Amino acid sequence: MHCHSSDVRLETLDEKSTLSQSASSKMVDKLISTKNLKWVSLLVLIAQTTALVLILRYSRTQKTDGPRYLSSTAVVTAEVVKLFTCLLVIAMQHSVKPKEELRLTIECCKPITQSIIDELIGGILRSYAKRNFGHIITIERFIFICHKAIDILANGETLEYIHDPNGMAIIGDIHGNFVDLVNVLATAGWPEERTLIFLGDYVDRGPNSVEVVLLLLLLKIRYPKRIFLLRGNHETIEVNQEYGLPATLAEIYGASGNFLYYTLNSVFDWLPIAAIISDQLYCCHGGISQYEYDRSNLRRLARPTSWLHPKTDLPDALLLTDTLWADPAEYEQRKPFVPSERGASYIFNREALIDQLRRLKCRVLIRAHCPFEKGFKKSLDGFCYTVHSSKDPRQECYEAAILLLDFNAKTSLIEAKVVYHNADECDVHFLVEKLLDRFDATRNCLPMREPLPVECSQCALWRRGFSKQKILWDRCLAHEHLYDIIQEFSESNSVGQYYMRQVKRYNDVSFGAAMEFPNFLNEMNEDGGIMTIKNKRNELEQLEMENGKAQRYDFEIYIPDDETNWPKLVVNE
Repeated sequence: MHCHSSDVRLETLDEKSTLSQSASSKMVDKLISTKNLKWVSLLVLIAQTTALVLILRYSRTQKTDGPRYLSSTAVVTAEVVKLFTCLLVIAMQHSVKPKEELRLTIECCKPITQSIIDELIGGILRSYAKRNFGHIITIERFIFICHKAIDILANGETLEYIHDPNGMAIIGDIHGNFVDLVNVLATAGWPEERTLIFLGDYVDRGPNSVEVVLLLLLLKIRYPKRIFLLRGNHETIEVNQEYGLPATLAEIYGASGNFLYYTLNSVFDWLPIAAIISDQLYCCHGGISQYEYDRSNLRRLARPTSWLHPKTDLPDALLLTDTLWADPAEYEQRKPFVPSERGASYIFNREALIDQLRRLKCRVLIRAHCPFEKGFKKSLDGFCYTVHSSKDPRQECYEAAILLLDFNAKTSLIEAKVVYHNADECDVHFLVEKLLDRFDATRNCLPMREPLPVECSQCALWRRGFSKQKILWDRCLAHEHLYDIIQEFSESNSVGQYYMRQVKRYNDVSFGAAMEFPNFLNEMNEDGGIMTIKNKRNELEQLEMENGKAQRYDFEIYIPDDETNWPKLVVNE
């Protein structure tokens, strides 16, 4: 697997010396910052030139006749001054940034309170009208939100179990469209009214990626059991760095944007990747995987997700990739799985989906990931539904949609209704004021449980030393990565050599690697390879149920063997 860059490790700094800088050193740090570095360098160059001119003018011999010449002492002094100033500028260029980042992480994370969170939620909503987001969410508040969100997400699961008899709402891709998010909240209501489940892709493409994702993180902090944020493929660093998220943060926060970009991606590594609603609806961003798995396999995926995590192996990375990237077939497809044109994961057909739903003990898949003209699409004979909740800039006539769910206590089944909206036809300022009024009226109905005023875990991590390299690794396996794996094993393994020859028969070797990779892995496993692909763990799931770790419902959904009696989801459009 490859890393996008080999960034240096941020060294641990002494806390006491960092927090108790002298007034003069603070002034120097402020002056010689990354933003002012080029001007400081120019000033130093002018000073050196001036010093040299003065030396040439006054450092000559006392002779009245003959040529003037510099004394050796003057030359050495000039060179020493030049060397010292250059080294000072270089040292400050490489050391101020880590110092500043560490200072921010130590000083900004105060104990969390409901009043602070409510103020920030209202501030973000109002900032859209006033266009002053950078003043409302400062660098310190940005870090505060990210760190507190990680603390909340760490208490959750990779596979979330969700049930709300009062109703739920499923929201698809938002993609940085703040107006669409406002429409969603206006339609579905605040989390006090019904549980909100977002299916990922909060950033990129739209103009308000930072506003959208920070508002959602604040809502997660405020209502940890009433709003769930699943991970999308754009919540991985290999994708969002290609779609302009670093540039967006740099535009708002200047030189600190790069550090905030890594901080935000650290939050993404803690997002759950799937959810099961009321024991019957399987929700994720992309789709299913062709490698055998059940609920326990999803729950055991390690977080934060990284190749450097000691509990992350190849099957885990494949399962994560397919969950975030897979798509249902739009046309008749004979093979269960075909490599996707996206360059990662696969396209699955109806039979493959039904087979996997049986393993998950669910009756339908609800996912996002694909924009459709109406924002909602039924596919694979009603076993799969796609929800897209933001405007697609590539289509003029487009409606976004969300799915409202209601639990029928008599049948123990869920009924669904599609609600559409068009961001171009709404008065966003009116909706914002309406949302703020509802928020003020209901926010005390569900008070926030404030944690004990303990030290921020993420700040403590920075004091021990934090490596950006852990964030820079790819989270998902593209087809080109599969080719690299086969090629690596072909150098020392007969199975790898055989499949390398098979792959080279394709016009596109990455596509060929994706076609041959499942068989390659299974043969490696049969020959005593290093990975186990068919890793179902029913005994682990049973143990978790007995220990009360997994969600238990007062009802159970039975999936019959006969598809004609399958209780598929009823959706009213």
